[in-house]
Amino acid sequence: MTFISLLGTAFLIYISINLWLYCSVFCHEMGHFFFARIAGIKPYRVKVGSGPQIFKGRWLDAIFELRLFPSGGVTYTAYSNLEGLKTKLILFFM
Repeated sequence: MTFISLLGTAFLIYISINLWLYCSVFCHEMGHFFFARIAGIKPYRVKVGSGPQIFKGRWLDAIFELRLFPSGGVTYTAYSNLEGLKTKLILFFM
């Protein structure tokens, strides 16, 4: 194997790992997003990754952001009614 061939293989492995991480974090955050909606909590923003923003869009009345590094995510919510908040938070953080 030549050096160029090894670099190409390493690059493909790097891209594959990053895509898997983005998909994994996105699915995890969507779990929080949908359980929040089921529990009556309004999610308004979902961030996947950290670092500089590379994509921003709206979907299901929320802002979705994709960041450069696939290192975690956050789902932001707003509470309009405090009734049953403890149960709602338990569902949201599961």
